[in-house]
Amino acid sequence: MQYLEIILYLYIEYALIFSIMRTTILILMALAILAMPISAQNITRVDDNGNTLYFGLRSNKTNKYDKVKTPPSYEVIAPLTPAVGKSETVKNAIDTMWVPFVYETIQKYNNDINGTVTVPKRITYQGVNYPITCIGTQAFKDCKKLKKVLLPLSVTEIGPEAFSGCSELTEIVLPPELKKIGNFAFEHCKKVKTIELYSETPPELGQHSDFYLYGVTLVVPPKTADIYGTKEPWSDAKAIVERAGTSSSNIFWTTAETGQKFICKITNQDEGTASIISYGIMTPYINCEESYDDVAGEMKLPYSVKNENIPYNINTLEQNAFNSCGITNVRIPATVTKIEKGAFKNCKQLTYVRIDGGNVEIADDAFEGLPEDAVLSVPKLCGSYYKQLTACKKFKEIKEAMSK
Repeated sequence: MQYLEIILYLYIEYALIFSIMRTTILILMALAILAMPISAQNITRVDDNGNTLYFGLRSNKTNKYDKVKTPPSYEVIAPLTPAVGKSETVKNAIDTMWVPFVYETIQKYNNDINGTVTVPKRITYQGVNYPITCIGTQAFKDCKKLKKVLLPLSVTEIGPEAFSGCSELTEIVLPPELKKIGNFAFEHCKKVKTIELYSETPPELGQHSDFYLYGVTLVVPPKTADIYGTKEPWSDAKAIVERAGTSSSNIFWTTAETGQKFICKITNQDEGTASIISYGIMTPYINCEESYDDVAGEMKLPYSVKNENIPYNINTLEQNAFNSCGITNVRIPATVTKIEKGAFKNCKQLTYVRIDGGNVEIADDAFEGLPEDAVLSVPKLCGSYYKQLTACKKFKEIKEAMSK
């Protein structure tokens, strides 16, 4: 009898320990799963065209033999919302059990995305600057109103089904560092007519059952048509056209008087005029060894720039030229006669703008999103003109400068 009592006691003791261990494992697993999506859900940014994009931290797969650790980056993801009360069968060494937890379900962008999507080259989150390196799995799946995609230089991969079902998509611009396009990334995109590629080495293109290159024209870098023409499935394209070698000569890097680098474009060779495109490489892509760090602090734009020793006057700041950059004050030279849509939009730290020219044409939202205390300085006797412009009503004060 005593022997049976000992066996029963040990059985109860071990059963209790086993139960505690299993409960602990379940709790830890649930907490781990719960912790995964929280940070990713709250990272959103609005692109240059007004589309809200969602970003998630991308896990970098490295092994113990890697000597250099890849820095963290972000990828574009679909909106995520929690679904409560779901469960999943989880196998472990002890048993097969049902583990209840809160998990994520993908809610598609669908019709929230409209027109052109311009993915930014990097985002800042909690004070840290991250590059955007990937378009995630199913990121823009079934976005019926999406027509064109512009990807930044930093993107190296497009995930499976990333643009699947984008039935109105007609044009794709792919960056030079792109290495891989996942399976069915452009499935059911039957209206795609043009794909611009800037990589001299054809990216790896995954399996597609309902996306045909037979009706697509590829625009590729100079001297690469033969390379794409012998690389499947790119070789199935309707036509492969080399980009004119002279096009990039009209686009060039230049430097502001305060040291920041940005990109200019020759607008009229005969008149010797140029415009400012951007402070970073977006599109078209150009080969350049110089960095393209974000513009910040004080900036004084030059009135004249040189390309191949030929001078050009800056007369236009193009659409979104300095959108969302970190400058605190800027001086715009008298040669500038036009400031286009969104040129300084969402420059959250820009509190002082000086325009040295009179009667400059300014788009209504050129200064949208500036701080409430932002001040505009204009030439003497020009205050009344600028005060009546919709764009300039964003400023707390418009004052006339004593001199140029």
